[in-house]
Amino acid sequence: MRVALPWLVVSMVALAPACGDDGAGGPDGAVTGPDAPVGPGPDGAVGYQAEVVAESIFTRDGRSFPVQLVRVIRPDGGRTYLHWIQSDQAAPYPAVLTTDPYGGISWSGDPVDLRWAGRPDGIYEDTEQPDYDGSAQVTYYATTVDSVNDGEYLHLLNGFAALRVFGRFYAGGSVGDDIEDMKAGMWFLAEQPGVDRARVGVWGGSWGGFESAYASAYGDRRVAPLVTVALYPPVDFSEWLPHAYSRTGATFAALEGHRRRVEATTGPVASADY
Repeated sequence: MRVALPWLVVSMVALAPACGDDGAGGPDGAVTGPDAPVGPGPDGAVGYQAEVVAESIFTRDGRSFPVQLVRVIRPDGGRTYLHWIQSDQAAPYPAVLTTDPYGGISWSGDPVDLRWAGRPDGIYEDTEQPDYDGSAQVTYYATTVDSVNDGEYLHLLNGFAALRVFGRFYAGGSVGDDIEDMKAGMWFLAEQPGVDRARVGVWGGSWGGFESAYASAYGDRRVAPLVTVALYPPVDFSEWLPHAYSRTGATFAALEGHRRRVEATTGPVASADY
C-alpha cells in the first residue's frame, strides 16, 4: 500500500485537466469498435446497448454534476450496471473508471439485486456462486446513489468525470462475466462525447484490482487508459488457484467463491486455460 498510493497520486495528477488543452483526446477519426466480440443482442441488435434507468443531479459546494444510472446490454446478452457522473467542466474532460466488485445496488430491477437489497453490510453465504454447497462466503455492502456520489467526489472536485462499474460479485457468475462487465464499462466510457479519450484512468483494489487490469487489457481501445492502478490484484491464476486450494477455515471460505468463479471460466487447475 505504501508503494501503490504515491503511484495513484502521481497517476491522477498526470490525468488532471491541462490549461489551454482544447483538443479532443485520441487519434483523429479513431472511432473503432470495442474489442469485445460483437454479435446479435437479445433483441437482434448488434453490439452494446445502453439504457438509462434513472437520472439526477448531484449538487455540492455550489457545483452540479449530472448523474445517470445505466444498464448496458452486452453482445453476449448479459447486463452490466453503471453509475455515471459527468464532469461540470468544459469538454473534453478526463475520466476515471472505478471498479466495484462487492457493492450492492437496488435500482437495477434484477431479481438477484432485489433479493440482496436491504441487507446490512457484512459477510454472507455465497448462495449465488456456481455449484453452491455452503462452503464459501461473500463480502457484501450496500451502495446508494448518494454514497457513490460521495465516493467519487474527489475526482469530480478535480475536474474528472467518474464511472463506477458494478461487478456484483454476490450475483454469482464467473470470472469471464466479471471481465465482460469491465469491457462494457469501457465501451460506455468510449461512447461519451465529453470524455477526453487520451486522459482516462482505471483503478481498483483486490478483486477490483483484477477487474481494473482486465478492463485496461481487454476494454475498448478508443479509451485505452493512460494510467491503470491495480492494487494487490489476483491476476496470476495459475499460481493463485493452487494457493486457494491449500487454505483452511475462514481463509478457505473467503477464497472459495473466487476460485469457483475462476474455474467456471478456465476449468479446474489440471486442465485450466489461463
